[in-house]
Amino acid sequence: MSSVMLLGFPVLGVFGVVYSVSNVCCLFAAKTLIFKAAY
Repeated sequence: MSSVMLLGFPVLGVFGVVYSVSNVCCLFAAKTLIFKAAY
């Protein structure tokens, strides 16, 4: 069980980083589209 936990933490960390980066990219793209549509 402990070995599974040790293997799981790095995977969760990588997934969290990828998830947050994709969220920032999506927000940036949405703001750019809204800005272009507004003007």
